[in-house]
Amino acid sequence: MLFSLLSWANLSAQGTKKVEWTKTFGGSEWDVGKAILVLKEGGFLIAGYTYSESTKSDGWIIKLDVTGKKVWEKKFGGSKTDCFYGITPDNNGSFVAVGYTESKGAGNMDAWAVKINAFGEKEWEKTYGEYGEEKAYAIDHTTDGGYVITGYNKTKGNRNGLVWILKLDGQGTLEWEKAYGGERGGGIPTDVGNAIISNASGYMVAAHTRSFGAGDEDIWILKLDLKGDTLWTKTFGGTKEEKAFDIAKTTNGYLIAGYTESKGAGSEDIWLLCIDEDGRLLWDKTYGGHSNEQSYAISPLDEGEYSLAGFSHSKGPEHSGLWIFGIDKDHNMQWETTFEGYSGNDKIYCIAPTPDGGLAAVGEAWTEGVKSELWVCKFEGKLMQSINWYVKEKITPWMQQGEFEKTTDYQKRISGINMKKVKDKYLKEATNYYGSKTINLKEASLSRYDANNETFGVSFPNFDKINIAVSINDAQIFKQNWEYVTFENPIFALKGDKLVLEKVVLKINGMTYDFNQPKPTDKSQELKFILSSKQADPGMMRGSGDPLKGLNIAKAEHITPGKYYALIIGIDDYKGQWNPLNNAVNDARAIENLLKNKYQFTHFRTLFNEEATRENIINQFLWLVENVKENDNVFIYYSGHGEFEKKLNKGYWVPVDAQTNSISIYLSNSDIQTFLASIKSKHTLMVSDACFSGDIFRGKTISLPFENSEKYYKSIYQLKSCQAISSGGIEPVMDGGKDGHSVFAYYFIKALNENHDNYLDASRLFERIKIPIVNNSDQSPKFQPVKNTGDEGGQFIFIRK
Repeated sequence: MLFSLLSWANLSAQGTKKVEWTKTFGGSEWDVGKAILVLKEGGFLIAGYTYSESTKSDGWIIKLDVTGKKVWEKKFGGSKTDCFYGITPDNNGSFVAVGYTESKGAGNMDAWAVKINAFGEKEWEKTYGEYGEEKAYAIDHTTDGGYVITGYNKTKGNRNGLVWILKLDGQGTLEWEKAYGGERGGGIPTDVGNAIISNASGYMVAAHTRSFGAGDEDIWILKLDLKGDTLWTKTFGGTKEEKAFDIAKTTNGYLIAGYTESKGAGSEDIWLLCIDEDGRLLWDKTYGGHSNEQSYAISPLDEGEYSLAGFSHSKGPEHSGLWIFGIDKDHNMQWETTFEGYSGNDKIYCIAPTPDGGLAAVGEAWTEGVKSELWVCKFEGKLMQSINWYVKEKITPWMQQGEFEKTTDYQKRISGINMKKVKDKYLKEATNYYGSKTINLKEASLSRYDANNETFGVSFPNFDKINIAVSINDAQIFKQNWEYVTFENPIFALKGDKLVLEKVVLKINGMTYDFNQPKPTDKSQELKFILSSKQADPGMMRGSGDPLKGLNIAKAEHITPGKYYALIIGIDDYKGQWNPLNNAVNDARAIENLLKNKYQFTHFRTLFNEEATRENIINQFLWLVENVKENDNVFIYYSGHGEFEKKLNKGYWVPVDAQTNSISIYLSNSDIQTFLASIKSKHTLMVSDACFSGDIFRGKTISLPFENSEKYYKSIYQLKSCQAISSGGIEPVMDGGKDGHSVFAYYFIKALNENHDNYLDASRLFERIKIPIVNNSDQSPKFQPVKNTGDEGGQFIFIRK
């Protein structure tokens, strides 16, 4: 499946909640998210479906971390259409997703339930139904350890569709089932259950009915006891169409969300109803404009406040759809957000509050050239709660004892000093993540020049102005070239409960300025950039600094490369007999950010810590084998433990799920060599910062000698290459080093960061890092083509943006 980061614009007519991130997942067909769970230990679980082919779909479950990055995805189903609509957790860390299947069961459509563990592995799978059509739309966990499901059944009764309730035990075995409804016919399902909530005394069901009520279709609320017997039912609606899609418990009753055609401002308006425990209407209110609005979800926020979501065709731009808003205790709208899309079919199906005081939403968003993509959004929470949630997500898997880890080793690993190190590491990581969101360096602005003091002021969102001294002779060209400024290596910090910019490097016109937050002991607390380096006669140019830009001369003979892919793997959190590392993930993330910001890489695949299992690493290699084309370029970076088995004369990468010294769970260099040979790229460069990583080289191959000319770069680009840089030979290498990086990673990052040439090939990069690494460690880095991988003597080329 492809992944993309949406640039959806969020628009609001009044107050709004700030969006932290918005992402989509999907392929070239129809992909939908129907339900989202917020995990207390961090992250999200989404259930929906994906059409891998236009004629079939699979039930689809995706796990995301708190930043919206995909941790794993699983697809379930057969050769026909299979979909998930709801998901619930149990008390043991597992989850049950429900929907319907055409691939299995007794009828043409059967209700379907699949239980998975925390890693997405299937524990059991069940179907429910007879020869007709049955669907499950919602599920809730019950107090006795079982589950209750609602949907509809077109086999029972008059076969036109009845609200259907199923009670399951913890293993998915059917304890009882009941159907509710009337005898009215007419093609579409007559009576449908859309949402259900469970408590110690029974169940509340939100449904719609064509059999009862005042109009064509009415909201129908059912209260049932623990055996499914009806305590009462109520209908709500006018002479037209009304439906209920969600229900939420309040202190004195229930809130029901749906839509109405019988009242409101438009043809369809969101309808919110509040009823007491006996089904009496306490109040109701409509929300919407001149066109159509529907709500599929309601969720509590702060005390007495709620959020509703669905779609609107009255709000936002012409092709908008996604709509989410909040109401106060008096039912008045406090904020709203719409998202610009490409089609009025965009919808939000589920929302949920997050532990940091934010909100998550999932649905579908239609885009140009794609039927639809699964859409997910996270609204900002409270800063310190967000940081704590981030840290908790990272620490939780590290705190768990490994299956093959002795108790003594486990207790030593999570001892006080190690615990502090890990917490501090992830606190720093969280601070930098939320700092980059809050103090967005890409939104930097330059003040009017102060000619008397010969300074500019640089301003960022949510941060104080930083002064920068520029001589009056250079000021005009400095301002003209401001749009080409870059900010590198930012570090953020917490001061109390406020984020501040601790350090950053500013580069413009060949000059480098450093900013460092003043120390408390500094007499002057002025925030200022200090000039740290200047290129000799950089020839400051107007515009981009390229004197031939626009003349079709400077780039007439330039290389026209294919796509640039990066697979980046970093592992710190080892267990069992493998000691945790301190810098591997930080190294990997720094290289990812550097390639994103300075070089022409567009496709990134990353595996950090618990994601970097042997299976996942192999799957990422296989993905590259399947997707990379013959003119593309692949960069692979591994930072973690390595091992060398002398008896076999073979080196290995050590994945995160290796807890013993058994080589069966490792990934051998010979296997990696096989994957490298199978990737169809024009150029592949693998960089391995691990012990014994030099074992990847077997035999000698020959490359073209370096020549600093356009002809040289065109020549080496045309020749296929598959090369590797290792942090050492067949020897241990250091984890510690400089500025939170290993020695190897520090100089590798430094060389790429300080490069000012448009082109930098792998051999020149190696020459820049070899001597400082040897002089500052006991390791000897290696660079060489990888034998038997199709290398023809070319070079991998890093191309600056």
